[in-house]
Amino acid sequence: MYILGGAMVAVTQPVTDANKILVQAWAALSKKTMGPKHPYTFQTDTEAEIPLAWYPFFKDKLGAKRIAAIAPDDETGWAVMDFAKFVSEKVGVEHIPMLFTRSATMDFTPMLTKLLAKKPDVIESTSATPPGQWLAMVKQLRGLGYKGYLLAGAGSPMGQALEIAGKDAIEGMYVRGQEYSLYNAKAKDMRARYTAKYGAKDWNFLVVDQRDNLYWLTQAIEEAQSLDVAKVAAQIPKMKLKDAWLEGTYFGGKAYYGSASVYLMPHVNYIIKDGKQIGQPTLQVPEDLKKLLD
Repeated sequence: MYILGGAMVAVTQPVTDANKILVQAWAALSKKTMGPKHPYTFQTDTEAEIPLAWYPFFKDKLGAKRIAAIAPDDETGWAVMDFAKFVSEKVGVEHIPMLFTRSATMDFTPMLTKLLAKKPDVIESTSATPPGQWLAMVKQLRGLGYKGYLLAGAGSPMGQALEIAGKDAIEGMYVRGQEYSLYNAKAKDMRARYTAKYGAKDWNFLVVDQRDNLYWLTQAIEEAQSLDVAKVAAQIPKMKLKDAWLEGTYFGGKAYYGSASVYLMPHVNYIIKDGKQIGQPTLQVPEDLKKLLD
């Protein structure tokens, strides 16, 4: 079963656990919704774990001492905020949390004014904040005079970023992404067909992240030589993934969650310059994650 959102995972787990239903969750899960008590639940993307790749970079390369994290005040937001706090303590930076109530509003000026009073060196959206609202925040932050570093934790097509926030506001913003030249043949073919139909400016790398789900589940069934859910679930943490978009992807997170249930993938560090994503040195996310998670 494929489930979108941490809150939905939480409310369905009494049913999925009891009936041994393997869950692929595109969500930022927490210790409450993932781990030994939920052996059939697997997180399909590096969501709450994104700070592991970025916080050391901001501290060691850019000298940041205070990092603010913005997230919705709900199950998903709590999960990413707990993890951001965990990473902040490990890395040695001050964690500044800011939760907001989910709504249709695009005016975050009062909240952002309070946040800026705490003088953060970096403000990150976390993966839980909807991209459209984050981009509205970016525009308002720049309007309020914030000149510090920004990190977009969730993927946004460049066309959307330019339309909502504007070229000047997103200048210098860091974003997570993927290096297309590193894709395997299957992922390259998928991107070529997608962009041929919809256009390159609306490409979102999360499409490839979710494409991998079909491949790792198939691999688990083949290696387990069984359709028994318990056997398939037990095989997943043991696998060296064959068809992931980039070599080095694996399931991990045991030290934090209690089980290797998170699909941990490499990310590339991009910075936006003149309305374009410019690649920086690849962040060795699997290694970074192993240091703190496994």
